[in-house]
Amino acid sequence: MPIVVPVNNVVQEINKEIYSPQNININAFKSTDLELTPFQMIFDKTVDALQSISNMEFRVNNLMEEYMQGKGSVDEVMIATAEFNLAVTAATTIINNGINVFKELQNLGI
Repeated sequence: MPIVVPVNNVVQEINKEIYSPQNININAFKSTDLELTPFQMIFDKTVDALQSISNMEFRVNNLMEEYMQGKGSVDEVMIATAEFNLAVTAATTIINNGINVFKELQNLGI
């Protein structure tokens, strides 16, 4: 009589073997197609920074709602709002300076 093994168990075992850290060749992911340009790296960091600023905004909004419901303190709201405003100002300044640098690079006669 043949041994019957559920397909899900077999698939799970195969996935464990294929995707185990010992069997992954990191060098396979370092092809020229996957190399990042400096612009891509800067752009990715900018997107990450903007995402964290967006998260700060959600935090400030939640703190304001808690304060309006009587659950939070005005100190927390004011500090979080000041941090958020500072982050937005810094991000705006950095992005504007980056745009200006990019425009200057475009105008170079190379």
